[in-house]
Amino acid sequence: MSEVIYDEVVTLRNKTQMPKAIVHDGRQHVIQGHEEASFEAPLAMKFMQMHPSAVDRVDMADVLNNEEDSRPDDEIWIANMTGDPDAPEMLTGQRFDRVTMKYDSVNVPNPIKDPRPVKLKALGSERFYIDKNGEPSSTLSPAQLVHVEPYQIKKYYGNLGRWALKRAKGSALLGAATLIRSRPYPEFRPTSKWELSDIHLWLKMCKPDIPIPKTEKQLKANPKKTDIPKLLHDAKLRALRQVFFCIANPKVVLPSKEDFEDFKAGGKSPKQAQVDKIAEARLMGEVE
Repeated sequence: MSEVIYDEVVTLRNKTQMPKAIVHDGRQHVIQGHEEASFEAPLAMKFMQMHPSAVDRVDMADVLNNEEDSRPDDEIWIANMTGDPDAPEMLTGQRFDRVTMKYDSVNVPNPIKDPRPVKLKALGSERFYIDKNGEPSSTLSPAQLVHVEPYQIKKYYGNLGRWALKRAKGSALLGAATLIRSRPYPEFRPTSKWELSDIHLWLKMCKPDIPIPKTEKQLKANPKKTDIPKLLHDAKLRALRQVFFCIANPKVVLPSKEDFEDFKAGGKSPKQAQVDKIAEARLMGEVE
């Protein structure tokens, strides 16, 4: 697969709740609190220079490459489920009306729609012992931190991993857990080097009804040619995030490399599929 890189467009994430702004060429550009937005490289560079502690670059390569070193004992893979591009903006919940003394249905913002890190602190347990004077005493073991960034699957072990999953589920709003038990990254998976059309094909194999806003061909047909690099960049970033949530959900069956190549070739060998593709292009006058 050929490498497709759009270096002139950069996606930034505001890590704070406050809007951050810059002025460039006489115009003000704003990135809202906890928002992600894509800018041309000079604009992005200025944002990072003006707000170094508040604004981070979102690297597409990082979306699917966050994992811890392996360890032999009791592994528990945990995925951050915030920031799903296909999640609804609003959810229906129940609110108790103290006047009517009944529950009413209300629409509320989806608490896990926007990407955010999940941090949980497990306090140390108390350990009792006899001190050097023969008196009973106690001490606390060090606290442990569970920290999973957006679009990250991370490995924890034993009781800490189970505690984090239970805590995330117990504090979830409207049943939307911020953390779920996941699985290791598969060896074969889309990366930022894949063409957008191939990423979409992989997604369709995972979920035939997954929403694809626009294909690479449709984006390239945009009459404003100067907008195409940004459109392709944003589309690929969105697609890679859809890939992440397919991988993160252990109920989704992921395609093997062999099945993907077979599906891409339409049931033909890759070599024959390439011959047919060239013949079709010649027929359409796209190549000589």
